[in-house]
Amino acid sequence: MKALENHNLKNLDDERMQVAAAREDPARFAELYEDNFERVYAYVARRVGNREEAQDVTADVFHQALSGLPRFEWRGLPFVAWLLGIASNVLSDRWRRSARGRS
Repeated sequence: MKALENHNLKNLDDERMQVAAAREDPARFAELYEDNFERVYAYVARRVGNREEAQDVTADVFHQALSGLPRFEWRGLPFVAWLLGIASNVLSDRWRRSARGRS
């Protein structure tokens, strides 16, 4: 159990460094993208009807994350938790717009 805790702390420290680097140089955001793409895409894909929409939503998530990176605050959770929160909001917005469009 102690080894797992140390591993998780190391990952959070690595993520903190990646976020700091991406704040300084947005090109470094690619590392965060690569590390988190699969989890975000899987989360989105389980909630939408098709691959194309999942790709669009995932792209929106990472676009919003990049533009919102200066406002990101560490709260003791992995960076992907913040990304999944963004994904949830993007999906909610799309579903609301879709529902209004059908009315």
